[in-house]
Formats: sequence, structure tokens, C-alpha cells
Amino acid sequence: MTESEKNKIEKSGEKRRQWIPVEWAVQMLRKAYEKKQIDESHYAKLCEDGHLWIKEFTIPVFAIFEFVFFVGWLKVAQVG
Repeated sequence: MTESEKNKIEKSGEKRRQWIPVEWAVQMLRKAYEKKQIDESHYAKLCEDGHLWIKEFTIPVFAIFEFVFFVGWLKVAQVG
């Protein structure tokens, strides 16, 4: 990671920070397509797969893990 990339990450907001790697990947994909390093069908397929992954990711997976973790600790902390 370059110093300028590090500064961009540090200056970005909390919610935007987690999407920066996805944005970089999309930019790299677009540049590869513009340089004719990948053809149109592969570019479309990769973009489509990425959008499907993002839509599926809207389930609050980390919130679910956090809930299970805290409930587990509450069960451990119960005095019998």
C-alpha cells in the first residue's frame, strides 16, 4: 500500500472505509478491460458476480456473530 492510499483510507469515513477494497478491485477490472487484457464477456461476468456478492452481503453477518458471541459469554458467566 502506498502512502497516498494509506492517507485516503485514514481520511475516509467508517462506512466508506470497508468498501475501499471493492472499489479498488472494480477500478483494476475496468483498467484491464480498457487495455484489452480481458474480453467483454469475462468483464461482464466478473462485474455481475461482484454485484451479486454485494447484494448477498447485506445480511448483517457480523451483527449475528456478535450476538452469538455475547449470548455465549452470558451463558458461560451464569452462576449455577
